[in-house]
Amino acid sequence: MKILAVASHPDDIELGCWATLKKLEPEVSCIERFVYGQGRGTPSDQKFDRIALKDVIQEIETRIYSIKPDVVFTHYAYDLNRDHRIISEATMAACRPVPGCPVKEIYQYEVPSSTEWSEKTFTPNTWVEVTDFIDKKVNVLLAFYTEMRPPPHPRSYDGVRALSVYRGQQVGVLHAEAFICVRRIWT
Repeated sequence: MKILAVASHPDDIELGCWATLKKLEPEVSCIERFVYGQGRGTPSDQKFDRIALKDVIQEIETRIYSIKPDVVFTHYAYDLNRDHRIISEATMAACRPVPGCPVKEIYQYEVPSSTEWSEKTFTPNTWVEVTDFIDKKVNVLLAFYTEMRPPPHPRSYDGVRALSVYRGQQVGVLHAEAFICVRRIWT
């Protein structure tokens, strides 16, 4: 099995699905990351809407047909962050279920301080227990210290940990990451 995680900014995968990817790592042959933008303070940050959506879709399609992932993770379609919504939309278009498309599963992840502030509530239908990985996730986020905020902000280290506890409580484990399964094809 191959996995592709698609994101707008360098810290999005770490915030949204890093622990899940780390947990799945021993079970899959390949985990690839595709980060479209460069993050805060760069010329393209919060300006993806100035790029033709077709161009974004084509870049993601190129990755998909090169890597041939079975599973794709991307942003929640209704995130408050416009760049996140554009990447989610482009990923869904790139993963159209046409003959030859290798993608069998698509999951949307949440990004603290973007997803929960959306006008549409993120209602997960898939959880991954990540208790053994949450401390490592928080440590990985130290590399993105300029993107993190002090508590009680949701994008604080405490906020990330609290979200994993909350998602875990929803399914009876100590820590979890939650997703919306958009598509899952069993063959």
